[in-house]
Amino acid sequence: IAGIPQWRAAVAARDRRLAADPNASATVNPGVRVARTVRVPRPRTEILRHGEGLALSLDRGRLKDVDEAAGRMVLSTPTFAWGWGERIVLDVGTDEGGRTPVTISSRPAVWGPSVDFGRNARNVERVAAALDDVAIDGPAGEG
Repeated sequence: IAGIPQWRAAVAARDRRLAADPNASATVNPGVRVARTVRVPRPRTEILRHGEGLALSLDRGRLKDVDEAAGRMVLSTPTFAWGWGERIVLDVGTDEGGRTPVTISSRPAVWGPSVDFGRNARNVERVAAALDDVAIDGPAGEG
């Protein structure tokens, strides 16, 4: 029975993804581990400096770690009545012709859950949208 809302959430996530980018994958992913790569027109160091702002894009999100050498940022959301909490990892690549690839992945913070009601897909979408804002607003501190 829990699979029905999970499938509906996955279809809704796919529809939002396609509305934002008609060339995006039309594949429905009902799993609890979700990943997406976006290309951001900012250097790696600027993206990594925006960790606190990216955490604010999540429900009660917080920045846990930034490893500038590895190009990795870890965000998290807490456990609550209807969720296990999530771990969101951003792997920031190196500049490729003025655009930096960022792979955003989200999964439950604990091992085992098979249903997240689309929470991880929403996390990835929210962080991707926040990265778009970083691209528009410019470097940290410029507003």
